[in-house]
Amino acid sequence: KTKQIVLYCKSGNLPAQILIKDRSGKNTKATNGVSAFAFSPLQNSFAAITTSGDLLLYNESSGSTETVGKIGENQSVSRIVWDTAGAHFLFFYSNEKEGGNAAGICFYRLGDKKLFKLDTDAAREWPENRTLEGEPFSLAASRDGKRVLFSVIGNLQRSKDANPDVEIWNARDS
Repeated sequence: KTKQIVLYCKSGNLPAQILIKDRSGKNTKATNGVSAFAFSPLQNSFAAITTSGDLLLYNESSGSTETVGKIGENQSVSRIVWDTAGAHFLFFYSNEKEGGNAAGICFYRLGDKKLFKLDTDAAREWPENRTLEGEPFSLAASRDGKRVLFSVIGNLQRSKDANPDVEIWNARDS
């Protein structure tokens, strides 16, 4: 039996809001400035990321929302991806100033309540000419939560003068 009702409210370009109401409708808890949100596949919890960088986890059985980590302010995030058993979730994050390229991956494992981060800017062994794919469909984790799978793409190096995607034609060229 459902104890609470969870509402995800979005209006235009404004940050979203999550409202958690008890069944009577008398008690309401609000979380403002939500940039990403996803229910677990078991529908007994959800994960949310706020615009201030807090990673929140809601547990229906306790009726509580706790901050389980922080990714930092001014980070944009992808859609949250849960594993099919609801044991862990992951997402891409990027610095809003970097033009949308994913800068890292966050992975949260519920069993041991641990947040793992891969920051490609800080990783010493990360090749300079590679970038994370950054699309949620290219992100997954193993069932046991011990391996994270993601796509990496090469950066295209083009000179400022040459653009191979554009051909300029002149009427005198024929």
